[in-house]
Amino acid sequence: MLRKLLGTVCLILLAFVGSSQSHQPKLVVGLVIDQMRWDYLYRYENLYGPNGFKRLMHQGFSCENTFVPYMPAYTAPGHSCIYTGSVPAIHGIVSNNWYDKKLGRTVYCTDDSTVSTIGNTGDAGKMSPSNLWTTTITDELKLSNNFKSKIIGIALKDRGAILPAGHSANAAYWYDGGRWITSSFYMNALPTWVDDFNKIDQVSSYMNKDWNTLLPIEKYVQSTADDEPYEATIKGDSLTTFPHKLSLIKKGKNYDEDVIDQERDRITTALNNNGYYFFTKDYIHYEWDSIPGRKINMTLRIKNFASKFSEASDSIVETPHQRFYINKVYIETDYVNKKQDNVQKDTLRADDYGKMSLERDAAYYILHTNKLRYKTRVLLNSVFIRKGELFQSQNVVDTYKRLQEIKAFKSINIDFVQNGSDRLDCFIKLSPVLKQAFTYEMEGKNTSGNLGIGGSIGYQNHNLLK
Repeated sequence: MLRKLLGTVCLILLAFVGSSQSHQPKLVVGLVIDQMRWDYLYRYENLYGPNGFKRLMHQGFSCENTFVPYMPAYTAPGHSCIYTGSVPAIHGIVSNNWYDKKLGRTVYCTDDSTVSTIGNTGDAGKMSPSNLWTTTITDELKLSNNFKSKIIGIALKDRGAILPAGHSANAAYWYDGGRWITSSFYMNALPTWVDDFNKIDQVSSYMNKDWNTLLPIEKYVQSTADDEPYEATIKGDSLTTFPHKLSLIKKGKNYDEDVIDQERDRITTALNNNGYYFFTKDYIHYEWDSIPGRKINMTLRIKNFASKFSEASDSIVETPHQRFYINKVYIETDYVNKKQDNVQKDTLRADDYGKMSLERDAAYYILHTNKLRYKTRVLLNSVFIRKGELFQSQNVVDTYKRLQEIKAFKSINIDFVQNGSDRLDCFIKLSPVLKQAFTYEMEGKNTSGNLGIGGSIGYQNHNLLK
């Protein structure tokens, strides 16, 4: 049972030719987006721009009571149901693949051994709509005007292009091995414009670029986490999370040690932003094998995490790298030096929204020896390190920058201490300036995994946020 508004990127172009009725459109575009339920129009509405789905919803018509009861919810029967208005028992496309008793073998939904591939080698073009038993709305359009309309189906997958376009389509194009191809069912050679487009090889140009979300990642609060066990990596990347920074080492390029070192930095940053607190680029190394033609094959290897077996032993134990989550966040607002670590301090507990909390296991602990001089909301709005989230080095950098912008602290230190097998306690130590005080310009440092700020001296008069 499935409500479908939109399945696999699929474009059906319906050109109305020679119509005597001026109100009929000249072009109709049918767009199907795989796995996009109709309610996503509202669930993600605040993220849409003004000229996309919002324009369609506000200036068009949303048919929200359209329902086709069918199973299974695969792409081929889904496309067929949408464009035939029927169900698998009638249109014949019962799945992407099924067993045919008469033939005694498994059949693919658009298989057709009587046709050949156009635009590439191989069998990927031996496809047609011959397994579809009924007509589609695109076929009916052709029949309505004595075949004067022009129908073209375009999709990454053959079934997404072929089935919606129907039996009488002028063309259907799908993607295979870096090229757009078709079948001899439609034509004997690719049009010049398709050949020209294939020569551009836009896929390679896009794959050489980084890939990030359009909006800041924290805006996607209605989406699932950006790191699920079922996700796979894309070619050239070693992680499944955004941003996808593709490898700097490219096939066919000259050997360059600087590029190799930059790639180690890229991988390290990506892992540090995905929970791997103790990971450094020293764990990354490359192996080379020379091959004929003054070429080498390069293999990237990541060593296991190395640690002492115990404090009393010099034996080294290797284990897989561990991802860490933030456990507790302590913010000390009047830190002076380590000598005061054992001095009794007052503690305020706060939740994620900056409100005081009586919970023993609070989100934030604000420690102060003297009277608290800062509004808790101002402090917590400046801290991007949050309980329960994966450790991300970028959150540490953003916290430094935001606290520095307050211009109320002469030094800022953020330390992490392991607490349990996969938890880190965070300690943010803030040394305040007086209302009239010397301040420091930011200068970063990194010592034994902890980060800090110091800098050059200047004079300012502060209003301390109260």
